[in-house]
Amino acid sequence: MIRFKDMFKYIKIFRFVVYFILFFIFNSCSNSSSEKELEIRERELALKERELEMGISTKSPRAQERSDNNRNLNNGNSSHRVRTESDLRKELESKEKRNPKRYLSVDYDLNYKIFSGKDEIKGIIYNSATIATFKDVILTVTYSSNTGTNLYSENFVVYDFIYPGSSTDFNIKTYSPEGTKRIGVTIKSATPE
Repeated sequence: MIRFKDMFKYIKIFRFVVYFILFFIFNSCSNSSSEKELEIRERELALKERELEMGISTKSPRAQERSDNNRNLNNGNSSHRVRTESDLRKELESKEKRNPKRYLSVDYDLNYKIFSGKDEIKGIIYNSATIATFKDVILTVTYSSNTGTNLYSENFVVYDFIYPGSSTDFNIKTYSPEGTKRIGVTIKSATPE
């Protein structure tokens, strides 16, 4: 016969097993639903990105109709024109050409020649634009003191084409003024092709 004291042990063990099973079931259900939610969100984001690339709005039909009406009233047009891929490419190209400094970056190393006293700056100019090509990049070399005071600046032109997604090397030989502790190279401007 089971004693009263043993019965409490079995009840505690039974509770533990039930809680463990419920915990396991709850976690497996919540993980699968959260994975499904993440998958749905990823699909929605991918769809929105495609729609934005194609110029399609993600608004509800009613909100889209209101914005179309407002656009027609503001423009005085009676029809809405959908932009084509070539229009979007031209728009992106003009945007990139207007601001070359945003798409061009420079990376460089500095070598000081002890015997000649020359500074040699070797580097690479990168073009992160997707369509625009740049040429004749003007680099500004700034010589600074230990406290950060600008001692002197000079410009150098890199006469080369930098195509979208590519880079070009440069090599500058110069003399730094007395008291120079730091030399910085930045892009001043570039000519869009």
